[in-house]
Amino acid sequence: MAERLDSETMVRRLPEVLHSRMDATVFALHVGSGNCFSFDGPSARLWELLEQPITATAAADCLVQEYDVDRAQCRDEVAAYFKRLHDEGLIVAEI
Repeated sequence: MAERLDSETMVRRLPEVLHSRMDATVFALHVGSGNCFSFDGPSARLWELLEQPITATAAADCLVQEYDVDRAQCRDEVAAYFKRLHDEGLIVAEI
């Protein structure tokens, strides 16, 4: 059964995803699929936050402190972003 993610689901990045920062960009490689990804700006910051289990709400709270964004909109966008990362196999829900 597929995992259902919402803004309160604890997620973390998978250890099988290798990553490295170069200047303001994070590059990631999913070893299993061979797919490469790059993250800039807030998405790079979110990738860093995913080192430890975190919810979309908590991650959005961090971004609100660092960027000039609306909290509710940020929470919704972070939850959608986490869903995309999950669909790509980069993060997993914590059980």
